[in-house]
Amino acid sequence: MDAVERVAGDPRINQQGWVGVDDADKATYLRWLAAASLKQFLDIVGESLKKDPDGARMWPQRRRYWTAWFDTGKIDEAWVAFGRGAQEVARRLSQTDASLRRGHAKLEKAAIRDQSALIMKLGDLTIVEWSHSGKCWIWSAGESPRPSLRRSGYDADELRGASVGIIHHPDGQRTYRGWQHEISEEVRKRTGFQLPEAAWKHSRNV
Repeated sequence: MDAVERVAGDPRINQQGWVGVDDADKATYLRWLAAASLKQFLDIVGESLKKDPDGARMWPQRRRYWTAWFDTGKIDEAWVAFGRGAQEVARRLSQTDASLRRGHAKLEKAAIRDQSALIMKLGDLTIVEWSHSGKCWIWSAGESPRPSLRRSGYDADELRGASVGIIHHPDGQRTYRGWQHEISEEVRKRTGFQLPEAAWKHSRNV
C-alpha cells in the first residue's frame, strides 16, 4: 500500500494521481488509509494526553470503541485534524514510526492546545470525534453545515455544530450505560448499522 501511495499519492489530497483508477480499487485504498488515520489519531493523541490524567484514563476505552467500528468495515474514509501541541507530537513520533507519516490537517482555535479531531465517513454520516473529553458530533446527509474531509486546515467551530453532541466522561460519572451506547444507538437510528457491545469491549488495539 505504501508503494502505491509513493507512486500515485494520497487520493484524499491528490486526486489527479488516481484518475483512471477503478472505483472499487480506490475505495479499498481509502478504507486502508482510514485505518492508518485512525492509528495516527489514537497514537498521537494518546501521547499528547500523558499530561492529562483524566483524558489518559479514558483513552483505552475510546481506542477500543473506534477500532471496533473500523473492524466492521462501515467506515469508508477518515481524516485527522491536529491541534498545535499534537502537531508537534506528530512530527516527533513520525521520525521513528513510518506508519504515522500520514497526511493530516491543522486545527486552529481549539479550546485546548493539544485538542484534535478525527473526521470520519460512516455510511451517509459524517462523524467528528474529539480528543480531551470533547464531544462526538454526528451529521446525516443533507444536514448543513457538515464538515468535509481532505482539507488542509479547520477552525475548531467548523467541526462542531447543532447536531447531536455526545459528551465523553470517565466511568462512574454517569448513572446510565455510557457514551459508547449513546453513539452506537445514534448511528443505529440514522443508518441501521449496529455495533454489539461485545465488539467494543473486546476489540483489538491498532
